[in-house]
Amino acid sequence: ILSNLATYLKRYKLIATNTINRSLSQSLGRILLGFVQFNRQGMLYGSILGVVVSILTLGSRTNLTKYIKGLDLKYIKSLAYENKDFPKFDLPSNLLNSISSHCPPIILAYYFQEYVVGIFSMAHTLLYIPMALIGSSISQLYYKKASELYHANQSIADLTKKDDKVIVCYGG
Repeated sequence: ILSNLATYLKRYKLIATNTINRSLSQSLGRILLGFVQFNRQGMLYGSILGVVVSILTLGSRTNLTKYIKGLDLKYIKSLAYENKDFPKFDLPSNLLNSISSHCPPIILAYYFQEYVVGIFSMAHTLLYIPMALIGSSISQLYYKKASELYHANQSIADLTKKDDKVIVCYGG
């Protein structure tokens, strides 16, 4: 939510800083906890540390109270009721995506020692970071522009085609 608010406010430097802070704190947390023998739990605690740092970074640098005060609870309830079926369709796909991305370390942990799984996880993270940075940047800008076009009663087809061409041209 905070990341979407930062996109809405066009605080792209804050989003980039937050992404770097989250990745660094997550990785450093995992490494430091690995040194003090929090082997398997260290991965989880490192991830939690990254999320906490991300929330604190975005929360402290966006004026969230200004937007909370302006919320209309009746409108929020009507939107929740209107979209009540969304989790039924979104949850299974997100769950399967999460499981599929976390299966390799679980399977490797059964056959190999912890340090092998750690090396695999670090390599996976290093390979995933550029893709995640580019993908999240493009998606945040796309959602912002698509929302503006939608509220102006304009078509988002041209924007989608343009973004697809950019992603294909640059190896997406």
